[in-house]
Amino acid sequence: MSFRRRLGLVVVALPIAFYAYACSSDSSDGGGEGEDAGGGQNEGGPSGNDASSGNDGSTTPDAADASDGAVVNPCIGNPLTPDGGTADGGVALDAATTTQIVTALNGNFLDGPQWIDSAGGGFLVYSEYNAATPRLSRVAPDGGGAAAFRTTGFSALQGPLGNALRGGLVVTAVDAQNAAGTPSFVLTATDGGASGTIALGDAGATSPNDVVVGPNDNLYFTDGQYQNTGHIGTAGLYRILGDSGVVAVQQNFGRANGLALSPDKTKLYVGVGPLDADPDPRSVLVYTVAATGAVTAPGVPFLTATDLVDVPDGIAVDVGGNLWVAEAVTGGAGGGRVEVFGPDKKKLGTIPFEAPHRPTGVTFGGADGKTLFITTETGVFTYVSRCAGLK
Repeated sequence: MSFRRRLGLVVVALPIAFYAYACSSDSSDGGGEGEDAGGGQNEGGPSGNDASSGNDGSTTPDAADASDGAVVNPCIGNPLTPDGGTADGGVALDAATTTQIVTALNGNFLDGPQWIDSAGGGFLVYSEYNAATPRLSRVAPDGGGAAAFRTTGFSALQGPLGNALRGGLVVTAVDAQNAAGTPSFVLTATDGGASGTIALGDAGATSPNDVVVGPNDNLYFTDGQYQNTGHIGTAGLYRILGDSGVVAVQQNFGRANGLALSPDKTKLYVGVGPLDADPDPRSVLVYTVAATGAVTAPGVPFLTATDLVDVPDGIAVDVGGNLWVAEAVTGGAGGGRVEVFGPDKKKLGTIPFEAPHRPTGVTFGGADGKTLFITTETGVFTYVSRCAGLK
């Protein structure tokens, strides 16, 4: 999620060396134990992160390639270009490569895009965080069927932000501006029905932001203290095991924001922005995740301020391990971009957004998983990638 306003918000068998260079998810650091080495709390997010894929970026590998033990590369080269090539410094796309499917009418801050597969073809759920009528909304990939998804459990100062899908339920971070109300996670069935809540406990989190689902159904979430004047709680990265037991992974390292897992779920990427008058800490940190869901802290820099143009918000990952980072221009003027980086940190390209559209969130979906959905403060956009993303 961007620097948010307070409200008053394919199959190819190649030599292993080339595979590792071109499109591996770089899991050399393994899955070490972390802050609570026995098992822990990770926040909800995209499911199906361990899917393989074929040359066309689909999420099912060719059976012959899988059976002979060959390395299957899910996505070779740049997902932004037809031939997978990359110019030095990445490719700069035109804004016209995106399609706006939603213009915000009900709210002035959209966030938390999450794809939901369904028998009817699937739909996108996203949050509308606004003072009057906060809610979750839904829309088809082509912009049709836009409607409210859930309206209960929110209030004027207690609105929805990040969303994830765990066990058939949408997990939504609910903030409470300046502690007016009870921040929590609400659970919603895919038909929009309420299905319980998860309390934040006393680990220090009071302003839940983005959320993703990890191993063992752990939920990982960030707290950027965006809606808390004077910071009633503590900014940082947290995790939840099951429906209780919030544990702090790392605190006080700037405004923790968007987050996403690598395809093999051994890495957790977290975007960081400036907190108040702190020196500019724009970065994307990477944490090691164990099979238990435990996380090794502190995070280490994956991308730094020299790599990122603007402040990182939502993050999505495709089957090749490429990071798609939503970035927003600091301040109220609007604008920003989605930057794409390879798992080797190489910048692959940029999708620009002009004011007033400040990107807040990104996720993959659609029937083939190749549609990138981007929320901005004032709309929802789509971009069709050459490669499928993790849903």
